[in-house]
Amino acid sequence: MNSGLRVDPVLSSLERRANELGAYLYVLLRLLELECAWLIQVTNLSVKAKFAGDIGAYATVIQRLQRRRWELVSDEHLPSAHHEVELSIASIASRSDISDIVSSVLNVQRCLVDALRADLSSLEFYDEPSRGVIGDAINILHERWTIWAAEHQQDSEQFSLESLHSRNGTVRYSDQLATPRLPRMPGRPASFRFSDDPILRHKGELDLVTDDDCMRRFLHFIALDIEVCAAEVCAQNVVEHRQMPIDFRIDMARQISDEMRHFELIAGILEYFEGYVGQYPYSATVFFRSALGRSLEERLAIQQIIQEGNAIESNIQIATLLQKVGYDTFAAAFEFINADEVNHVSFGNKWLQELCGTNSSVYMGIIRAASERVGAFPGSRGIAEKVRRHAGFPDEFFLEYLKE
Repeated sequence: MNSGLRVDPVLSSLERRANELGAYLYVLLRLLELECAWLIQVTNLSVKAKFAGDIGAYATVIQRLQRRRWELVSDEHLPSAHHEVELSIASIASRSDISDIVSSVLNVQRCLVDALRADLSSLEFYDEPSRGVIGDAINILHERWTIWAAEHQQDSEQFSLESLHSRNGTVRYSDQLATPRLPRMPGRPASFRFSDDPILRHKGELDLVTDDDCMRRFLHFIALDIEVCAAEVCAQNVVEHRQMPIDFRIDMARQISDEMRHFELIAGILEYFEGYVGQYPYSATVFFRSALGRSLEERLAIQQIIQEGNAIESNIQIATLLQKVGYDTFAAAFEFINADEVNHVSFGNKWLQELCGTNSSVYMGIIRAASERVGAFPGSRGIAEKVRRHAGFPDEFFLEYLKE
């Protein structure tokens, strides 16, 4: 008997299925980063929100596909697809007209759903877990397609995935693949006014509940200059740092979806106070502050650790104030927004600590440098220690910033 002979047909079947799932993973990763770039570019806020909804949905499907590939004892290599699939994706990456972009999204989503349905119908009885993953992916992607199709028309030109599972001439996912060029200034409607002058007028938090104009300006600032900009910062991280692990993109994608959902929620509260988005000038301060980071580490420190970290205490104070004056529903909205923000801060802490090699002195040094760069420091509204510990701040952070 030749002990060196390795025959393992079960493993080859697992690898085949892992490759099939990997091809879908490839297309979704490419679509994720394209829509991140388009989210920053487009001026229509409703379309931005739809892109964000897609991005969050893709993150869910990507995570499940990636998990299933791992369960199939797949090697930890990046996913791949046939080169003709990549050529089709690259051809839409250069589109700039919004109707062409939306049409491309509809086409790709429709083709993905059709391909997944075809695979589902031929799936072997012994791979029920993959059937569940593919079935969920179909439902999620079809729902996103339905949302777009309700308001936009699909181009007659079809995006082809016929060669998706061919293993001849495959292209492995890499950070060298084509993406749209990112603008220096995020897109806003032409009717909106840009200004460096702050729009906030309240002297103290009590002004927010006694002066409707102060409240409108405050809500407008949060909706447009914080929530939308935060989504755009995370979208930029996805596109510009594609060498990061897939899990990083999943976290950024979840935050993008959350931030634009917050935008729509706060815009609704603004309407209650007889205001509307675009009523006051915008500054895109959060976006430009993040751009001051010289590295991904500094960008994470500026956005997730400092700006969103400080928002934890701010949201707690605003929710408490709204509750005191009888705005219980709005107070609850800010509490749920804050729960998401804590999660976003935890993303920043997780990846900053990962990039620092869990070296706390390097981690703290980056936070100090980022704080100096943007002129903002952790704990400007106090430190909610219990909540911040839940968000992943290490002991060294509290030793430096927690004041007795």
